[in-house]
Amino acid sequence: MLRKIAEQHLTIEFPNSAHLDTSLKTLENRDTQFSAMATIIGEHRIIIFNELNSIARQESDIMHELAHVICEHPGNCLSQKLRKYDPQHENEAIWLGATIQIPEAGLFQLVREGRTNQQIADNYGSSLQMATYRRNILGIDIRISRSNKSTTGPVINKA
Repeated sequence: MLRKIAEQHLTIEFPNSAHLDTSLKTLENRDTQFSAMATIIGEHRIIIFNELNSIARQESDIMHELAHVICEHPGNCLSQKLRKYDPQHENEAIWLGATIQIPEAGLFQLVREGRTNQQIADNYGSSLQMATYRRNILGIDIRISRSNKSTTGPVINKA
């Protein structure tokens, strides 16, 4: 669903590591588990993801990398030796990626409707951990509780 929008409007491709040219074999031979990366090859912006991860993890990884693209962070190089880690860029991508995956307004509405974290995760194709994180970090339950208190308070006639 979100992949189609990214493909159509941001000219992003989503090849997976199993189908890339042998020049990308270095991704499969790394010591650590590969999640995803955004890169530019020629004029193409590409997000490479690990299809062996769960669908929910793939979605999270893709949204994180999509956030890097939207924020116009410099594309990562395919050569691991040339990649640079920028903590500010990573924090921006973490926040925006989670926001893209589970938007605040939608989350607020689903919680108001009484949906569980698992139902929210299922609705957005996310992990339970991501749904719980978004609900907690945005203080959704506290905000709903406060809005309910303010709407059930005394009615003052200002006429």
